[in-house]
Amino acid sequence: MYPSAARRSGRGSRRPPTSQPAWLCASDPAGDAAQEHVRSLRRRARRLARHGELRKAAGLLRTLVALRSEPSHWVLLGDMLRRAHRIDEAREAFKQGLWLNRQAGAHARAATVATLIATLG
Repeated sequence: MYPSAARRSGRGSRRPPTSQPAWLCASDPAGDAAQEHVRSLRRRARRLARHGELRKAAGLLRTLVALRSEPSHWVLLGDMLRRAHRIDEAREAFKQGLWLNRQAGAHARAATVATLIATLG
């Protein structure tokens, strides 16, 4: 039997069967909708930036960080603000992304964000 067929059939699997009840393993429809909303905001912000509407894109990214304060969202906001020549606001967004990356233990990402902050002057 090929390795991929063994994975599909469950034979030869190294993982033990899940001990959680089925209702815990089911996906959360509200969580899925929220995740789709986040992806939609990111797509719209990218589209606006591509068309040169950096202020509108930054506004969408501000909404995004209000919904989900994740390090990558703060760094995206900082980059958009930098591109819009709003350097002080970009620095603050990058600092928030730096702090969140450090809290998450993502030291390599934090170092990259620190370099971005240093390039702002």
